[in-house]
Amino acid sequence: MNILNKFENFEIKQEDKISKEDRENCEKIQAIYEQTLSAYKKWYDIYHETKNCIEKHDFHNLELGDLSVCQSIGSLHNSLISNIYSYFKNKYNIDINKNYDEENDFNYNYSNSTINTNPLDYKVYVNDILRQLDGFDFKSLRVKQLKEKIKNIGKNRYSNEWKIEIKGSTIKFNDLLSWGYWGSAPDKILLIESALSWLEFGKETEIPEFNQVRNRYSMRWDEINPCMELSTKKIKSIKFFKNGRMDIKFSSPEIARKFISEWCGYPLHEAV
Repeated sequence: MNILNKFENFEIKQEDKISKEDRENCEKIQAIYEQTLSAYKKWYDIYHETKNCIEKHDFHNLELGDLSVCQSIGSLHNSLISNIYSYFKNKYNIDINKNYDEENDFNYNYSNSTINTNPLDYKVYVNDILRQLDGFDFKSLRVKQLKEKIKNIGKNRYSNEWKIEIKGSTIKFNDLLSWGYWGSAPDKILLIESALSWLEFGKETEIPEFNQVRNRYSMRWDEINPCMELSTKKIKSIKFFKNGRMDIKFSSPEIARKFISEWCGYPLHEAV
């Protein structure tokens, strides 16, 4: 057999497509799921063994019912799926679709009180997640999606007009902030923080100066420090303004241009 034939017959195993840590965590989720399913199946089997021996009577709530255990089994199936998708979504901070119906009853049959008790396999859902990567690895997909989100912050998708501008070493995000109890500013600012951390450190990490806006549902002008001096090399400061603008000052015009072009998708030929 020549080397080309060897490659043609080579199949990458599912467990080789994710890290050892991810596989071990998925296997833990699967093991707990199967242990719980085994307990539910004992309840389920007892019902079906017993119901044939019980004579039907019109005595309310005295006969063994099955719906609750079937609902529990259906909910358990859904929980396995949800936990697998949530694990990868939360660990890698990516947007992925849960390709299943949360209302799925897993073929519960009301006429004969049965439900599918066969265990699900986490690998099916991991394979769907890998399919959604569309050729990217988890890190690359996060960067791609983050850049799309930053661009959506900087550009009005309805008017197609840019809400950001660059002046020397400073990038101005106009109309970014909404002060008050129900403002959406924290989420947008923390997305920008993530992009800045990639620029500064080459990975996604928290920048201490952003702690004042972290874990907030809203922001009020009198609750924050409007001028944040950063202890980083590439980003000098962040300034908030009452009119809703946020300015980011970089250590050089070149770095500012790099950020606005690569992370915001801003066409530099439009810069003044």
